[in-house]
Amino acid sequence: MGQQWTHVGNGVTEGRSAEFTITANPKPTAALAVSVTVTATGDYGVSTGTRTVTVPTTGSATLSVATTGGSADEADGSVTVTLKTGSGYTVSSSQGAATVAVADDDAAPTPEISITGGSGITEGGSAEFTIAANPKPAAALAVNVTVSQSGDYGVNTGTRTVTIPTTGSATLSVATTGGSADEADGSVTVTLKTGSGYTVSSSQGAATVAVSDDDDAPPGNQRDPDGVHRGG
Repeated sequence: MGQQWTHVGNGVTEGRSAEFTITANPKPTAALAVSVTVTATGDYGVSTGTRTVTVPTTGSATLSVATTGGSADEADGSVTVTLKTGSGYTVSSSQGAATVAVADDDAAPTPEISITGGSGITEGGSAEFTIAANPKPAAALAVNVTVSQSGDYGVNTGTRTVTIPTTGSATLSVATTGGSADEADGSVTVTLKTGSGYTVSSSQGAATVAVSDDDDAPPGNQRDPDGVHRGG
């Protein structure tokens, strides 16, 4: 006796039951015990393993496989039921298993963006900043930042967009220019701006990298230890 196998309806959302229909062709003359194995992908609380489904003389039986819901965002999954060989029947070679998709219904948490600055630099070098997303974004995320400077080190100030990939972090390099004029040391600051699809860390919303001047003061106009120029 061959067993025909189909699943009922479309995929389900987590927390609902995946429905399967087991049919016998021809119809059995008495109730027939059919062995099946239930497997699943994803963490949806499915009771996996071997079960016995009784196909009545009407020729078909429905198997409901429960899933559980949750609040965690996770990848979609599936439930698969596979017929096992047994006594009094054979298994269809083309319909010996069926799968029902299980969709997660939880929204991904909004990433919080933070920024940290690298070590101080000498004029002419690039100030390095690391912008990180927690949790990592599911897709590339555009983050708005504002670049400002203290001192005159040729920094391209203003608003920029930094793209954080799914790895969760990106590096922003801010170039400075060197010069021959002696001047006070300065800094580069990058400040995160609010935007779509993320929030800004309340404690790491900005970072500053020091920029050191590397030029000597002109003769007769040396800088005293207190940083004040005093001419001769």
